[in-house]
Order: sequence, then structure tokens, then C-alpha cells
Amino acid sequence: LPRTDELFVGRNIEIAATVEALEPPHPGINEHKPRVVTLHGEGGIGKTRVAGAVAEWLAERGKFPAGIVEVYCAPAASSVELAIAALAALGIERPESLPNPSAALVERLKRIEQPLLLLLDNLENLFTGGPAATGVKDIAMGDTHPAILIKELLAASPSLRILATSRWPLNLGSDENALEVPPMRPKEAIQVFLESIPDRDVRNEILSRPREVDELLSQILKATERMPLALVLMARQLQRHGETIETLLHQAATNLLNLLQDESLAHLPPRLRSVRASLQLSYGHLSGPAQKLFARMSFLPGGIFRPFDQLSNLLGESWRELLAGEVAYFALARYDRDADRYTLLNPVR
Repeated sequence: LPRTDELFVGRNIEIAATVEALEPPHPGINEHKPRVVTLHGEGGIGKTRVAGAVAEWLAERGKFPAGIVEVYCAPAASSVELAIAALAALGIERPESLPNPSAALVERLKRIEQPLLLLLDNLENLFTGGPAATGVKDIAMGDTHPAILIKELLAASPSLRILATSRWPLNLGSDENALEVPPMRPKEAIQVFLESIPDRDVRNEILSRPREVDELLSQILKATERMPLALVLMARQLQRHGETIETLLHQAATNLLNLLQDESLAHLPPRLRSVRASLQLSYGHLSGPAQKLFARMSFLPGGIFRPFDQLSNLLGESWRELLAGEVAYFALARYDRDADRYTLLNPVR
């Protein structure tokens, strides 16, 4: 998987929850545990890093004797390409030359009897139907739905577990346990920001001002919404000559998205070196009406309360369906269940 130079901190709760979800049911306990665990959330929230940490934890303890196989799925545009990527990761040479890669993958997994974990990273491009749809995209003739392929893999190998990352759940029904990856906890977010500053002298200078640093760091957390990618990209700006945390916050107030990018990370995909590029991937899935609603949400910085019927005059009669079914579903807004309110992330807004 594409590895950033981002510092990995904390996430113990998310790692433990994911490991527990992947463990088979305890002997003697009659419970259904989905064999697909999907880590989902907005771009830059750290899904791939958490999945990688889970894989390392499981590997160190020998939890999957048949192996833990990482498959980078972002370039795949169909279930055939997904099968080819998985076969390549399993060590099959020239899988693209096979007459039916999907069937070959199913047959390959049938021969595996011990527990195997497939880590399928960035599956969202294959599952873009939204919650009201089947969860799969329209596909060309001769191909099968990616969801059907995954179900065939599960049927072929009872010992198979799948850990997937996606910006939204895959909608696989009872086969899937969807776990949302939240923003970083404040103390961990501060540690990521400080330790991602390239210049150690700059970091020490910031920490030498205890009376000011707490307020400055609090403003950093608010600007970035405690998203790991945003924290790292903001911290990397402090390697430029003359840049201070104060000038950084001034730029953040002026044009946050321009600040949250680093083209020097050319070895990484655009989504890992620019928050704007990462958000654009989600925005591209919105329908025309949903894009209009998304634009209008920026005029309501306090968020949108679902019970407020008068908003129909401003947002249109179908705003609730568009908001839940697209804007929030495609990870561009967060839903606060207690307040019954949707808000845009600060970098988005």
C-alpha cells in the first residue's frame, strides 16, 4: 500500500475494535460475525494507516497462518481488475493474461484452508451506489458486480476474512461490519502535528512558549478537524524559511486548502499530498442537485438541523434525502446524532 511518512500515533481504540471484529466467534458462542470489516470515513482520516497497523498487529501474533495480503484497489475500475490485483498480491504471475481472473481467484482461495486475511485498500471507486442503491457501480457486460465477487470469495473460503478501507460502507448486508474511523483524539492529534514538523529547531521554539502554545495548537486542531492528513500537511509547511505557527494560522484563515498540500511528496498519490485532491474524489461522486446543496451548505457554517422544515425554501424539497444519501454518505459532511445536525468539515467549508 502507498506509505506516507506520516507519524502513526495512538488509534488504540480503533485498532482494538477492528481486531475484535476480525476475530472468529469464540468457541461455543453462537453469534454471527461478518467476515468483511470495512473501515470508512472521509479522505485523510487515516483509514489506510489504521488498517496497516491492524495488519501488523495480527501478523506479529500469527493470527492468519495463510498470510495477510495487502491489495491496493484504487486503480481498479471493475471486479476483473480487482481480481487481477488480488491475484498479483497472492503471487500469481501475469494474472491479466488469464481468461477469467475472477474465477481464477475463487479457485485459488478454495485451496486455502488456514485463515487468510485480504486487506483491500481504497475500494470506494467500485462501490459508489449510495445507501439507496445496491452498493455497486454499473459495469460493462461480461463483468460481475464487485459485491458479487466478494461474496463468491467468502463462499469459496470459509477461513477468509476481508479488511477493507473505503470512504463509505460497501453495503454488503449481513456480510459486512462497517466501522467508522473518527478524527484523532486531541492529545494524539497534537503529537502528530508537532512530530511532523520537519525542522526540530522550529518544534522546540514552539514548545518553548508554554503560555501561548496551548491556544495556538487548539487553533490548529480546529482548522484541521483533527484529520491526520491535514495535520501532517500543515506541519510540513513549517520547513519553509520564515514560516511560523502564527503565519501558518493566518494562511489557514485565508485559504486553508491551498495550505494543506505538499507537492514535494511526488512519490505518493495526489490524495495523500493534497487535502483538496482528496476531497475532490468524494465531490466527484455527487449528483448535480447534491453539488448545489453542497454549495449552499457553506452559507450555514453552524450546520443544518434536520427538523428545520423552513430550510426547504432555501435548499429545495429533497434536501434531506440529498444530504443523507449523498453529501454525508460520500464523506463530505458529518452527522451529529445527538443534535440531529449535519455539518461540513472545516477544510471542506
